[in-house]
Amino acid sequence: MMTHDPTTNVAAIDRLNEMVSAKEPGRHEWLLEILKCNGPQTLDALAASIPSPTWAQLFLAVDTLSRSGAITLRSIGRGEYLVSLGKQTTPLAVSPMDI
Repeated sequence: MMTHDPTTNVAAIDRLNEMVSAKEPGRHEWLLEILKCNGPQTLDALAASIPSPTWAQLFLAVDTLSRSGAITLRSIGRGEYLVSLGKQTTPLAVSPMDI
């Protein structure tokens, strides 16, 4: 399966940078916006796309969003997972730390 390179959609990256300048969105919003603009991504590609994430922050956002149904995870190889938008694209519950 072919995944999208997060660097190919320059307009999306520019829009994300504007969002940071405007209101500093939480990791949930970043993750959903990247998947919406660029399609399914591996965890490594997501980590490279989000400015200054720690793995802990990324895993927390992925865990919360996957539990709410906003994203899905699928194993694509040994230790590799593909993250995609789920049927529920708005998180059901967002921690105040992510806003």
